[in-house]
Amino acid sequence: MGEHPNKVQNIVASNLGGFDEIYVPLISQLHPLVRLTPDDLVIQEMSPASRCQHLVRLPSHLQQHIAHKYKGGGLGSGLFTTYEDIDLIMVQLSTDPTADIPQILRGALGNLVWISSLRQTVTGFLSTGVFGSLRYALEKFKKAFFSD
Repeated sequence: MGEHPNKVQNIVASNLGGFDEIYVPLISQLHPLVRLTPDDLVIQEMSPASRCQHLVRLPSHLQQHIAHKYKGGGLGSGLFTTYEDIDLIMVQLSTDPTADIPQILRGALGNLVWISSLRQTVTGFLSTGVFGSLRYALEKFKKAFFSD
């Protein structure tokens, strides 16, 4: 909330060539787990072994949040601390036919974004004070609801 409703679409549309330059070589490094068709459609191999490879290639902090979501950790229950724990959970997750991996990943990413956003909000509040923060919030509100 607080952003222009088409912010992401505007950024992507204006930088599509740059994204191709960055991501096509990365996707080719993931072959055979991921491949591009001639019409630039991304095809992802989804066998349990491939899912495991995808999961273990994610950043470790994100893997911790995924493991936390998968194991049903509640607020304040802590994250897993050893790489062995994380690796084992990634294997379990990738082979669990009942696991909704996209939903777990969305939840883990949501947690990371929320934590980062909260930290940024608190930092902004402490550095600009009450009136500066209110002015900034009002500007964000205007962008979100009264933009073209």
